[in-house]
Amino acid sequence: MADDDSTDIALVDATCRHHWDIEPPSGDVSQGTCRLCGAKKQFHNSNSWQKWVSPTKRTQEKA
Repeated sequence: MADDDSTDIALVDATCRHHWDIEPPSGDVSQGTCRLCGAKKQFHNSNSWQKWVSPTKRTQEKA
């Protein structure tokens, strides 16, 4: 059997109970890294009915 890193990553991902550290929002997505296995994932900072707006832009809109 060939040494395939992608297979190893898939096995870790399937068995790890992820504990995500997610970067603060600074756009539509934030990068998350699992504390346990190092897996990376993007998390959306908005949902289908509400788009993320930076605090700076919110302040400008109120003025």
